[in-house]
Amino acid sequence: MKYRQKHPEFPIDDSWFHSKHRENFITEIANLAFGDETIERGFTMEEVTNRIRIYCEFSNKWEEHSGEESC
Repeated sequence: MKYRQKHPEFPIDDSWFHSKHRENFITEIANLAFGDETIERGFTMEEVTNRIRIYCEFSNKWEEHSGEESC
């Protein structure tokens, strides 16, 4: 994959250029969404991104309601 650095003050992490690192990232994010072996249990990328989006929306609502950061 090709990524272009758009902001000199924020260099692109080398991990994005290595397929094994990207695969590990995808697996970790998927497992955050649905638990261990999310990919192997047949969840789709769309289901994972939707679940993560819901978590983020809930977190934002919690912060607005409580005045505290959720993490």
